Amino acid sequence: MTTSAALYPLKFQECIRRYGFGGRRIPEYFGKDLPDGIIAETWEITEHGADVSVVRDGPLAGRDLRSLIAEHADALLGRRVAAMSPGRFPLLLKFLDAQRTLGMQVHPDDEFAAAHEPGESGKTEAWYIVDADPGATLFCGNVPGLTREELVRSIAEGNPERCMAEFAVAPGDTVYVPAGRMHGIGKGILVYEAQQSCDLTYGPRGWPRDDPETTRRRIEKFVQACRLEDLGDQRIPPVSIQHGRNERRFLLANRYFAMERLILAEPWHQHLDGGKFLAYSALSGAGSVEYTGGPPVPFRRGESLLVPACLADYTIVPEGECEIMVAYVPDLPADVVAPLRELGVAPMAIAALGGPGAANDVAPLLE
Repeated sequence: MTTSAALYPLKFQECIRRYGFGGRRIPEYFGKDLPDGIIAETWEITEHGADVSVVRDGPLAGRDLRSLIAEHADALLGRRVAAMSPGRFPLLLKFLDAQRTLGMQVHPDDEFAAAHEPGESGKTEAWYIVDADPGATLFCGNVPGLTREELVRSIAEGNPERCMAEFAVAPGDTVYVPAGRMHGIGKGILVYEAQQSCDLTYGPRGWPRDDPETTRRRIEKFVQACRLEDLGDQRIPPVSIQHGRNERRFLLANRYFAMERLILAEPWHQHLDGGKFLAYSALSGAGSVEYTGGPPVPFRRGESLLVPACLADYTIVPEGECEIMVAYVPDLPADVVAPLRELGVAPMAIAALGGPGAANDVAPLLE
């Protein structure tokens, strides 16, 4: 059995998903050494069902995330996060390559999942657009004024996609997809996605082998799970803070996870208070994580690391300039609202990080 003192920044083997909408953009864009064939998603850090991340390097190589959590929940996840998510890694972090348009879908919230899918949580997610073809579009939320009756009629007529709002996106955009919001990803887009650790999806059609009753139940769940609201522009305006030659960009925050982007040109010093882990995914460049008690852990473009909560103080040292996505389970008042207020960021700008619509968890904290 390892001790918490043996924990270090962990890199994992990717869990590969070969859905038909994928291609080869993930290995080509990031230079990842991945098997041949279609790769739609790489689950970078996960502990969902049979898909459990396995440590790739260092003394813990070959150990899986689930067993490490069982032995070191507080040290690995952080005391606060471990108490919120007993025995589980609460997030699923991935890269997704949409070479074909993903079908229309919706995910249940925690309450709906508890009632209809025992043992499952809901699924709130968010997308950061890493790369996109010119003119690429996303589908998220409903067209203005849509009623549930019109949604049901569109499904019956075989064209439910007309109910979704469509808008253009470009690299650097962030889109919030809370549970209950209908959505799809258009072709030609590479995204970094953070989400609750759940893979429940409902669609407006049955699956090829479904009998009529199963199809009816699937569509009924889709309609019931959808939350209809008029949202306007769904791209979240980031809040950027300059730290010397480094930039910390707050992208999105909700009760389940927060997403940030670091653009580093000099060493970045980080302190953890033992309450939460931080997960990093490098979008460009390379560097290393330096900490007390072990050798530096190098990373390069396309690699992800989980920094245990027990590491306390460490430094990310870039080679030249690097760009890194950050995901964590926030204490919204302490991790997002208070530090931005102290820096003089306008309340409206902070509130906007919670995204448009009723699922905004940040705005109520500023009232």
